[in-house]
Amino acid sequence: MRNVLVELAWLAGCYALAIPATRVLLGSWLMPWGILDIQMHNTYFVMPGWTGLLPLFLAAATPLTLVRAAQARFAQRSTNLALGALALLWLLLGALVGFRAWLGLSGH
Repeated sequence: MRNVLVELAWLAGCYALAIPATRVLLGSWLMPWGILDIQMHNTYFVMPGWTGLLPLFLAAATPLTLVRAAQARFAQRSTNLALGALALLWLLLGALVGFRAWLGLSGH
């Protein structure tokens, strides 16, 4: 049980650091519950604020968890589960981006 709490604390710390990083990189007005609007050439994208937060969280949490798992020689079950959950989030994020791109290309 202690290992699970340690993993949750590490992931919560990465999430807590991703919020100010998102605010600095995407503008001080953006909060995770706000709206992210991007204007590129003649195209205007409006997305929920978490879409800017999730990639930064994953970019911080995945290498950190991978290093922690490698240091323990992938023996801790809680670290391996956290790493698997992060990999699943990467796959879901990739599917979401691919689906949005497909919708944009197909004209829907």
